[in-house]
Amino acid sequence: MAYTFVDYERDAERYCEAASLQWYRYRLGVTISPDLARLFDDYGFLFGTDLIEQLGEEPIGPNRRRALVAFAVQGRLDRATCEARLALAEQEAAASVVWEGEAVPWRAIPARLANLADPSRRHRLDEARRGVTAAQLPLRRASHLAARAVYEELGWRDPVARWDELLGLHLADLEAVAAAVLRQSQEGYFDLLLAALRLAGMESGDAWSADLPWLARGAEHDSAFAGRELGATARRTLHWLGLRLEEQPWLALDLDRPPGTTLGSFCAALDVPHDVRVVLSREGGWGDYATLFTLLGRAEHLVNVDPAKPMPYRWLGNEVLGAGYAALLAGLIHDPVWLGEAVGLSDRADFLQRARLAWLVQLRRDAALVRYEPRRLRSHPDEWEELQALYAQELGEALGARHFEPDFLSDDSDQPLPAAQRLLGAVFGEQLRAYLVHELDEEWFRLPRAGRFLIELWREGSRYTAEELARFMGYAGYDATPLLERIAGTAGRG
Repeated sequence: MAYTFVDYERDAERYCEAASLQWYRYRLGVTISPDLARLFDDYGFLFGTDLIEQLGEEPIGPNRRRALVAFAVQGRLDRATCEARLALAEQEAAASVVWEGEAVPWRAIPARLANLADPSRRHRLDEARRGVTAAQLPLRRASHLAARAVYEELGWRDPVARWDELLGLHLADLEAVAAAVLRQSQEGYFDLLLAALRLAGMESGDAWSADLPWLARGAEHDSAFAGRELGATARRTLHWLGLRLEEQPWLALDLDRPPGTTLGSFCAALDVPHDVRVVLSREGGWGDYATLFTLLGRAEHLVNVDPAKPMPYRWLGNEVLGAGYAALLAGLIHDPVWLGEAVGLSDRADFLQRARLAWLVQLRRDAALVRYEPRRLRSHPDEWEELQALYAQELGEALGARHFEPDFLSDDSDQPLPAAQRLLGAVFGEQLRAYLVHELDEEWFRLPRAGRFLIELWREGSRYTAEELARFMGYAGYDATPLLERIAGTAGRG
């Protein structure tokens, strides 16, 4: 019997479940590394050249076909880079740095940096971290070369163009959006950065990239964002939308992980939509609230997918949809009414400046990386010296903080062009928010009608792209106007 795309989707779902469990256990700190070798022994046949070509010719819906091809190519890349990635995972799990006479685990460094008030101590810890990062370069080089070999085998002369087509990113248009984001936010961002530097006893030009999380940290507001109230605040907010976590047994919240015990905070889909888990690694303060709502935006999308939908619409698709729903819920942290009613924050003006600084740091970082990522993806390791200098220059200029050359791959991920997908997610998230404000109310987050609307979108999974959903809402497609208006401060509250 011929192996059909229906057979392929069945086996692909089994692979996704097995791979998700491996990565979940690794990120949770249960295992030193995921058992990728066994995974590809069992499922490597899914990623052969002939099958990839066959999938590209299947007479099925274009979104379904593109999702399957993208999945197969990513799987081929993961298989080829498996050895280097395993070694890197094991190295990161075991790594620590000696700082002030203490061995600090690699996984605990981000939280430690975000909570260090003394810039000189932050800088010493960051210097130690960069030493480990530099030592990882040979493994990252091996992984990059293995990926280049895959692209050559597939006949992808320009992987950027092929990923752009498969993921529907419209990179040429997105680069113009990125430039507009940087231009529109330039003055306001640097005003906020300078104010934060002065409060921290630092001068303009003294900041490193490692200082940015602390500058936006706003530790003086920790009492308003008490850790013990985090779960209750999330439940109350979702309840306003008509979403009751107690009626979602498929969604598990693990909100009490100490920093350094997991590989960051994450949303794990182990069986979509029947087993979705949110893991929060606590760093303290309002950032934990923002991170949780970011993860809940992704999780609610997954757990509300119609289980009868085909595998690609439940498991696959680009990151834009999830990033957009994440941005929509995380954006509540900028709403004065939500802050007053959900958190009880009275001193909102100063806090909103800190939260806006953090938002603009991420937004401007992604905008700068949109221009940088294609060069990184196309590059050969022999060109990395030039690439390192470009990274330090462009990120330094965008964020007003010194970036260091060893970190030029630190924004890399398993996903192709991740910053481009996140920036498009921010565009889509603001389109969603603007639509809800226009059609319902500025306080849309208190209306069950808004929740019902979101559930209808979530039920479709990735059947429709974010661009298609934007058209359903009356836009011409991706439209950065709501995002740029919010940056300019002309989009209502927040």
